[in-house]
Amino acid sequence: MCEHVQEYQSKFGLAPYQLINSYFTAPSTKDKRKKRALSSQCHSCHITSVSKLFSCLHCIFFGCKTHFLEHFKNKKHFIGVNLEFAMTYCCLCSDYVYDSKFLKINERNQYKMARSFKKNISFYPWFSFPTEAELSSLKQHTKKVISENNRLGLRGLYNLGSTCFMNCVIQVLIHTPVLRDYFLSDRHNCCKLSNCMVCEISNIFQEFYSGKATPISLHDLLVLIWKNASHLAGYKQQDAHEFFIATLNLLHTHFRDSSKAQQTDPCNCIIDEIFTGELLSDLVCTSCGETRPTFEPFKDLSLDLSFDTGGQQKSLNHCLERFTRLEHLGVKLTCSKCNAEREFTKELSIETLPIIASFHLKRFEQTGLNDKKKISTFITFPDELDLTPFLTKSTDNQSFNRASAKYSLYAVVNHEGKSIDVGHYTSFIRHTKNFWIKCDDLNILPYSIDRVLCSEAYLLFYHKKILEYN
Repeated sequence: MCEHVQEYQSKFGLAPYQLINSYFTAPSTKDKRKKRALSSQCHSCHITSVSKLFSCLHCIFFGCKTHFLEHFKNKKHFIGVNLEFAMTYCCLCSDYVYDSKFLKINERNQYKMARSFKKNISFYPWFSFPTEAELSSLKQHTKKVISENNRLGLRGLYNLGSTCFMNCVIQVLIHTPVLRDYFLSDRHNCCKLSNCMVCEISNIFQEFYSGKATPISLHDLLVLIWKNASHLAGYKQQDAHEFFIATLNLLHTHFRDSSKAQQTDPCNCIIDEIFTGELLSDLVCTSCGETRPTFEPFKDLSLDLSFDTGGQQKSLNHCLERFTRLEHLGVKLTCSKCNAEREFTKELSIETLPIIASFHLKRFEQTGLNDKKKISTFITFPDELDLTPFLTKSTDNQSFNRASAKYSLYAVVNHEGKSIDVGHYTSFIRHTKNFWIKCDDLNILPYSIDRVLCSEAYLLFYHKKILEYN
């Protein structure tokens, strides 16, 4: 809970939220539903869509988000509630915020409304619960087959105060097929470490695929992140890319610490097996051709966007070509073969492909000590990706299976806004082959692949089309 909600509750209590929630979010009687139908409209533009309306908790005012924020600027009323999902919105934080007291009121009223209809309801009317046969099948098989019809695993996440950066990445991890299969087959044997990150992620997977459709609060995970990654602590907006890398590193560390087997390099934990690839960096003497190869593991590739394409629209392939291009270092190094200082070139290539190819489009440039400028350039990216052109030249032989370098897009993280401090993160997830969803904290909405490919991507996630096992 943010400090502004605490300030509000100390002054006004819970009664305004209870009143709004019982009439406009979870009306349990015919009279209340009639009241909602007659009164749910923006007082300024008169829009009547409940999904777009907010109610001020300081006074009697309903408004779409635009006019609700104008109301805040004029009246300084900073706490409101979304009428569709009953989520508290703090105008001072510019984000949805989590509050356990308000949440309990909403759950109680949702239960009353469900009983009034004499049937179970979901936060999302387009959800349908899995059948008993489907749940039984899931319990019998370690590989969970998810169909579009039951939408198992699609659940919203409460925003706990500018935590959209965490929510969008967790949605990606939850819907990473190989990672999902690992955690749903109970393969993690913890040595009872306190605050085990792997156990917490395992619990989240189990909760996501429990068959329920109500939203989930990730407060326990947030506390673990704060304890183990101090640079991500606090209620200000954080970088989704930093959270992604920090989460993978923490999971990797906890896997190794909880393993009874001897710790060796390279690590064979599920995180490294899925996300880690290997880059080859070749330093070549321009005089004698001496080559110094260096191998470096990577969990994602950070790609520069500040380059010229000669008028062409920038694409992911352009970014990868720039990343792997031959470049002159501009400084002289000692060549052991020439026994003198010489000019060297450097060239990067992918030596080992990961199962999940993750790309970070570097949209934020450091412009000052604490300032970052956002690059909003539109970058095209394909739904089917071939990484063959960017592989080490040694793979260019008849024994190399070119099909193993082909990937399919399955998740995209977007950043909406002009700066990292006041922006908002959402994610697009491929749920089944031809069915995409947009995850926006509590909101889980169907989406088309065409709209996904037109989005302003920040992080891209591709899954290998053919898995190779040792």
